[in-house]
Amino acid sequence: MILKICALGVLCAVTYAVLGQVSGHFAVALRIAGTVMALTVGITLTADIIAQLLDWEAAGPANEYITLLLRALGICFLCRISADICKDCGITTLSQAIESVGKIVLVLMSIPYIAKIVDYARLLIDRI
Repeated sequence: MILKICALGVLCAVTYAVLGQVSGHFAVALRIAGTVMALTVGITLTADIIAQLLDWEAAGPANEYITLLLRALGICFLCRISADICKDCGITTLSQAIESVGKIVLVLMSIPYIAKIVDYARLLIDRI
């Protein structure tokens, strides 16, 4: 599957480079079509992963951790796609800011769970 996606990406990039010299309109259409095809496959694969995680969430006591994982995954995808769009538009500074804010949000989401781990570690140390 990944080889097909990579081959499609390289094919679109080479065709885009050739068409960009001949006709800018076709090159832009090809760029959009290639991106949509790759994202469609990616979303399909992600849907399978999310379905499995939701099954695990419903089945066991670790559901709060799986919920955190799903939220973090969504934030990562959203920030990455937004940052890539900004890069494509030539706004690299905004792209980097979006990625940085996404990382900060992930750390903030993790703090309660890090605190739990620290509390467990303290309990173990007190027992020794």
